[in-house]
Amino acid sequence: MRLLELLIPSAKSRASIAKTEDTSQISLKRIKEPLTSTFFLPNLSEKQTIKLWASYIAFFSLVSILTYLTFTNDISLIIRHSIETVVITILTVTGEMVFVANSAKKFKEFNWRSKQITAYLLSTSFIIVPVLSLLGRLILFFTLGYEVSLNALILETIANTLFTFLMIAVLLTYFEIQYQNIRRAELRTQQKLIEQNEQLKARITPHFFFNLLNTMQYLIETDAYEAERMICHISNLYRVSFDETREIALLDEMELCESYLSIEKYRFDKKLKVTWHLPDEDLLYDMVITSLSLQIVIEKLIVLIVENSTDPIHIIISIDWQNDVAKIDIEIELPATTYQLICQDIRQKLQFNSQVAILRQYFGHEASIHFELSGQLLITQIRYPLKDVAAF
Repeated sequence: MRLLELLIPSAKSRASIAKTEDTSQISLKRIKEPLTSTFFLPNLSEKQTIKLWASYIAFFSLVSILTYLTFTNDISLIIRHSIETVVITILTVTGEMVFVANSAKKFKEFNWRSKQITAYLLSTSFIIVPVLSLLGRLILFFTLGYEVSLNALILETIANTLFTFLMIAVLLTYFEIQYQNIRRAELRTQQKLIEQNEQLKARITPHFFFNLLNTMQYLIETDAYEAERMICHISNLYRVSFDETREIALLDEMELCESYLSIEKYRFDKKLKVTWHLPDEDLLYDMVITSLSLQIVIEKLIVLIVENSTDPIHIIISIDWQNDVAKIDIEIELPATTYQLICQDIRQKLQFNSQVAILRQYFGHEASIHFELSGQLLITQIRYPLKDVAAF
């Protein structure tokens, strides 16, 4: 009964996995939406756009009225000008925003390139703004009897065009900011999915999975206690694999590595020996790393070296922290009997691109993972900047 309880994930674990899947699905759904529904393009049915529309009208009307106040103190003229300004501004701003909202298809043809969009909006404004200004004047003439001279109409059209250009500049600036934010979010989400995919591929490869099943079957028949311990290790390993990559304490990552190594030791027995060289406990307690970074590096080395050898393999893992740099060295002396085969696999298959990308997301571009092959000694080095917070 105890074995079954360990095999079946707890409710908390299932909830964590479901939450991660839901988050990824939401992120993907958001990315796949058209840009017009993902970030701002004028849509007068939304509160945010209505507020922006009202703020444009209020701003441009206020600027025009305050400018007019410097020329006259006649209350009747001020009231007349204010009415004219508000009507023309409402018509111009509304027409321009409706035009921008209906230009989404055109923006798509431009592949959302801001320079082409800017040129398109500015060129069409030379046509739309004069038409809207003339329409506003006709409305004022037929409803309130306001008349205006040709010179005044030309000056008003020029002013409205300049104001419209200013409005378009604000829209395009906001457009560009949101566009870049979405692209960055898209890249982050894609990177997370790649990371999760890399982690899961390592767990569900037929070779690894069937080895687990065979080992579990053997232990259940021969040693129920060891079988229970192995299932605990498997549970720990898979639980972290389903979580999002994050920064964790190095001690937690070491515990995960121990779970993985314990699983492999059941399979390799005395063929695999692992020794840890650790710094002072206080120093080690403060160190952090991204989840699964060290574990996956160790796993790749075991797959390429231990599985291809019949000789005992001794892995030495040394951890240090000096001058704000975390240093992890993994040393393996390659066996002489299969040296050529292992060297060939190392040069062709030993890559840490995903793990380096993850480390650099959290610790900067100075983070690195590389290996050196000197004679029969393979040294894999993990380096990443890590400041001691306690020192400040």
